[in-house]
Amino acid sequence: EIQWRDPPEGKQGLRWRTSLLVNNQIETAMSKLPADEHSVGASFLSGTYQTQLLYVRLPVPPSVYDSITTVVTHDHEFSIYPVLFSQGINEQQSMAIKLGDTTLQEKINKENMELFVNYFQSFKQWKAGTKESIGFVDIVDLDTEVGFLVKEIGKSKREKNLEILPRIADLVRSLHGGRLTSCKSAKDRTSMSATWEEVRILTKSHSLPANVARDALSVMRSAGVRRENAYKNILKNRFAFNALQLKLIPEIYRTPKGSGGAQVT
Repeated sequence: EIQWRDPPEGKQGLRWRTSLLVNNQIETAMSKLPADEHSVGASFLSGTYQTQLLYVRLPVPPSVYDSITTVVTHDHEFSIYPVLFSQGINEQQSMAIKLGDTTLQEKINKENMELFVNYFQSFKQWKAGTKESIGFVDIVDLDTEVGFLVKEIGKSKREKNLEILPRIADLVRSLHGGRLTSCKSAKDRTSMSATWEEVRILTKSHSLPANVARDALSVMRSAGVRRENAYKNILKNRFAFNALQLKLIPEIYRTPKGSGGAQVT
């Protein structure tokens, strides 16, 4: 959870601070907070960025919270390295490819891939020099994946590249980082992305046979909690994809029959 407090500069200052958040590491003094009445079973790390305008609140499982008791007692500084990647997949991206301009998206991805590579190099150095265990991390495989993404982002131009977002998501997960995926409304394309990610995790880490992965994906989208999320947003138990959008969106992001057509955003 990241909250912006009222900046005296107004929208112009907010725009600059958003850029600052994405393009620079955050060094923040974090404090342990107990669970609150709105987050049953979760505890939090909380802190304020040095400008006093950015408030960061990170939910963590109780086991993680308890394990850092000796490290974070009240104020303890550590760095957060935020990166942002963008890839349009809907009909508006189709229009931008045919008639418009996608250079901003490409610029964002190239700049943030450079930031990610810098962090990954630091991570490798730290991993080589520590005996601390953070779970299994295959540096050779991650090195290969990072190299692939650098090339993929470097050559990607005016397209719906389906390699960037899932691969960077899987990389961050492998490095035990925190991340989120969101579209404009955070319920339709986001739901398709989240369910696809869940199926990848089941296939890679929980022995789901690859030949039934698409079936599992369809079940998650047609009968899973994501439709309940849509209902809480628009009071309709359907995703808001119309016929045109479903034709132009990549197949892996399409809803199963009968679960789309809410016509509400």
